Amino acid sequence: MQNLPFELLNEIFAYVGPSASAFMRVCRDFYKVSKDNATLSNNLLVRYGRLFAFEAIITAHPKILTPALTHKLLDKGAVVPRPLIQRLARDGLLAKLSGFVVTILYVRAQETYVDWSHSDNDEIRIQQQLFLYYTAKSHKDMILMKKVVTEVETLVERSLYCPLYTCPAFTTEIQLLLSSFPKTLDTYAKAGLDLNILPNVVDFVVVLLESSWRDEPHSHAPVETLMRLLRTNILVLSRRQFKMIMRSLNSCLAIDALRPVLPLLPFDAVDILRKMFHAEFEVTQWAGMQTLHTAIWFQDRFPRADTLAWVGQIMRKSFSIPDSTPSPGVDVFSAPFVYSFRSPIGPEVLEWIACFERNTVGAAPICFDHIVLTMAGTDRPPGVAAAAQPPLVQSTKMFSKYIQLGLPFTPRHLAWIRHAVSVEVVLTFLRAVEATGGLGILGDGGLDQHYNESGEADATGHSSTDAPVSSPASPLSTTPSQKRKVPHHCVDDGPSIAHQVLRVLLRRTENEHAAHAHMYGQHVAQCKSIHPKQPFPKTVFHATLEKYMQELEVVTTFKRLKVAEKVEPVKLKVGIEIKVQPVAAVTVA
Repeated sequence: MQNLPFELLNEIFAYVGPSASAFMRVCRDFYKVSKDNATLSNNLLVRYGRLFAFEAIITAHPKILTPALTHKLLDKGAVVPRPLIQRLARDGLLAKLSGFVVTILYVRAQETYVDWSHSDNDEIRIQQQLFLYYTAKSHKDMILMKKVVTEVETLVERSLYCPLYTCPAFTTEIQLLLSSFPKTLDTYAKAGLDLNILPNVVDFVVVLLESSWRDEPHSHAPVETLMRLLRTNILVLSRRQFKMIMRSLNSCLAIDALRPVLPLLPFDAVDILRKMFHAEFEVTQWAGMQTLHTAIWFQDRFPRADTLAWVGQIMRKSFSIPDSTPSPGVDVFSAPFVYSFRSPIGPEVLEWIACFERNTVGAAPICFDHIVLTMAGTDRPPGVAAAAQPPLVQSTKMFSKYIQLGLPFTPRHLAWIRHAVSVEVVLTFLRAVEATGGLGILGDGGLDQHYNESGEADATGHSSTDAPVSSPASPLSTTPSQKRKVPHHCVDDGPSIAHQVLRVLLRRTENEHAAHAHMYGQHVAQCKSIHPKQPFPKTVFHATLEKYMQELEVVTTFKRLKVAEKVEPVKLKVGIEIKVQPVAAVTVA
């Protein structure tokens, strides 16, 4: 209360009325303090600053300016600008002051400014130079601009000219002086300019930034000016003011441009920004692509462990694919859904989440679902280069990247890939299953249950029912009379886990194909328009898996019979002489 100006106290008194006893006591205390010149001078300097103290007192309440108070203000560093001395007689301000005060001010002015007179007008000279600066700038006359800058900086230093903070054009003019004439800021810092006396510091900072960004969006020049104001303590921002400035700018680009300013603030500005964005995400209910991009942008600029969880929360809220949808007639595992799926997640987001996979809780599996769905629903027609199909190329590339991260397969991935129309996609999926084991695609129950249910029993890979592993037309199909006995030291520990998983997939696919073929045969018998000998077609997944398994079985067989060095020859019953060594289970890439 003691730091408030008299005019504001009068307004408060008129508002509360004379019956407010508590306020009356405060006013009496303030009146007692106002009689102490030392305390009053401190309050006035805090309220108006050293540069504006005398001008504000003479303009607003000159009756309190006694010779004793004048001496106190001068002793504490208050300055008398030369334009103020020039205006005392010209604007009729001398009549409001006592003769002793005028004498003190004139003596101080004579000591500070040797060459001055009443007829001079520094304000007009400054305005003329500023007009000349605008003219030179519009004509891009760099020589004249440089000359004007030197002239204005020298004039401000000698006269301590500064526009009065109560003038309507104060913000525009002071901004021009600080940004276009750099040395004036050092002059004002020595003279004691304090911009915190402004009635609205937030508006001043916002106008300072936006007026410069209007011509050069988010340039560094106004940011540099703001940094110099903060370093010299001409301007000091509070937490509340900083928050209001950020809300007024309301732009990620503006915040990005102001990043060099944040370390100069006397508080944790990043924490304020984090809370602001968190509140904004709460309003949007953590949904939407714009929210996701904003969260990623914030984490890139201000890395924090807690903000990484935002990405996972947004991904789960906006982009997760449930097993069932509330929309009637929509099956997420059906072919129409797979072929019509278009992922809103771009490759740059997939790359970013892959880099922070361990800390973005739940985001990577959702991205993996989108990648598999995009692969399954994308086709490359014959004769079309891969570069002409960016979704297929990008999804295949990201699929390999996420496989390297160790993300597990799930039955839903298999359900989507079974609808794939591209052989490349199926081969990429099968190679990944072979490389990683792919146990997750079998669902619950473990490998043993699924392996035995499919007709594959023992650990060496031989069927307990002697059923063929591949289709009847496969060259690997064998009968008991055709089987060749292999010495026990030629047999390794059996097929790898990935090999067994692929066998189970092939067995399941063949069983499903047989069931569909049976239904197709019944339909053919009832419909005479279909040729009775036309076979039921295999899906792309079935045909590719069958061929892949044929090649894998051949390679695995020769791997298990691989010859080792320094081993005695062994005669096989078929008359082939080979050298044998015990080998560990080999995973075929």
